[in-house]
Amino acid sequence: MTVLSALTIKSHVRWGKRVVSLGPTDELYEVENILPAGIIEDNEINPAGWWRDLRSFFNAKEDKEDVETVTAINEKEIRKYLGHLYVKHFLLGDKTATPANLDVLNNQAWKLGVADIPYSFPDYDCEDRSFACMGAWHLNAETAKMATYIAWVSYAGEEGMKAHALNAACVSGKFFFYEPAQYKFFEIPDFWMLNVLMG
Repeated sequence: MTVLSALTIKSHVRWGKRVVSLGPTDELYEVENILPAGIIEDNEINPAGWWRDLRSFFNAKEDKEDVETVTAINEKEIRKYLGHLYVKHFLLGDKTATPANLDVLNNQAWKLGVADIPYSFPDYDCEDRSFACMGAWHLNAETAKMATYIAWVSYAGEEGMKAHALNAACVSGKFFFYEPAQYKFFEIPDFWMLNVLMG
């Protein structure tokens, strides 16, 4: 297990808005409970299912030996896929996980109605939904072994610093975020800081 270094997420209400402190600094972030649509639309991944498979078939390299296939995801692989983004804190329960299947994970979240519970501050907000999604993904052995995570991110918004809790998954060669309130996987926006990754 990778140990989480000195991190306490401190949460409170200020002027009717929920704010969090993500770690040892006193910097406060206003919590966004559903991501603005533009963030997901600008970073949305290619269509799932047969369309993605068809595109992959026509775009495949002739020399299959050049394609790297990862059979186990670990912290080293995750950091490689995140590229230039810095991750403050990792808490990984397993040393390795199986690469995620995005279609299977999304179907599991839909089937179990992760987004069906209405948002209710402070009783059911973004981190509650991300824990519900992680629980849904861990309700069967097939999805429980996949590389899935709960993540706290922060970024500069139009009205100051923002924070959000959501989910993530790692496939062979790529890392994606998942907004459980909208059942959508998307690529990492360049302007995000990944403060906490646990799974």
